Amino acid sequence: MKASQWIPKVLCLIGAIILWIFVMNEQNPFSERTFTVPVHIENFDQDNKVILNPINEIQISVRGPRLSLAEVTVEEIKAYANLKDVSKGTFRFPLKIVLPSGVELVESANYFSEIVIDDLIMKRIPLETQIQGKLSDDFQLGDVNLTPKMINVKIPFSEKERVVKGYVPIKLDNVTESFVIETTPILGEQLKLPPNWTLSLDKVMVSVVVAPKDSKMVPISFRSVGKIPENLVMENVSIEPSQVRINGSRTALSKVTFLEVEPFDLSNLTQEETKEVMANLKIPTDVVSEVQQVKVVMKIKKR
Repeated sequence: MKASQWIPKVLCLIGAIILWIFVMNEQNPFSERTFTVPVHIENFDQDNKVILNPINEIQISVRGPRLSLAEVTVEEIKAYANLKDVSKGTFRFPLKIVLPSGVELVESANYFSEIVIDDLIMKRIPLETQIQGKLSDDFQLGDVNLTPKMINVKIPFSEKERVVKGYVPIKLDNVTESFVIETTPILGEQLKLPPNWTLSLDKVMVSVVVAPKDSKMVPISFRSVGKIPENLVMENVSIEPSQVRINGSRTALSKVTFLEVEPFDLSNLTQEETKEVMANLKIPTDVVSEVQQVKVVMKIKKR
């Protein structure tokens, strides 16, 4: 074959190769994408340990041909942390990254995650009621009972000193009769829980007595302690108001025939005078008084 015949063919082949390289690089060039990928925890003893700073997701940058990269979904990229046989403390774990074929990590170095791990312990704590809302003026709250009165709670070891009691919320808005409910206690602001970590607490049975409110008027009785000086005499004692209205259940009201003021010490009297004091009423716990204090006027004379 003459040179004049094969030279054009070689030139055409070279041009085709150059064109193919151009097309592959310019029409389907390498590019990069960043994905937000969930981190999967493997082989972690979650019954006895807890991650205090769980890392739920990380950003992973990958590179590859543009056409291939466009077809990659976040579900195809996996990130794993193997926490087998870990103990309490702060650790820096390498993350295993799994990618679909045709793409690679932008960074060749391994991805790492710093994780704080704590032991879980069981602690027994008492329960208290936490009243929310209020009854209408026509009803009153009676006995409130919790069963059990103490529960076991599994908490991080580092939080054991902070958790001293649990609370049982009881909602009273629009309640007009006694009720029994099963509910879950709360720990309030005592415990700093790790994000997205669910605290498992025992259920508690709550029995609440709600009764219609009755009322009646009862007189106020003066009471004193100590001995009045021999040169003085109590000429008169008056109380304003002399009677007050109390509210409560019929059973509770039937036990109350009068209310006393807190006792006044007569030994403190030193001279002839008309003495006025504001005295607190001694109110039984199962009734409610519309008045909490009364004015006691004592007229003191010399013998």
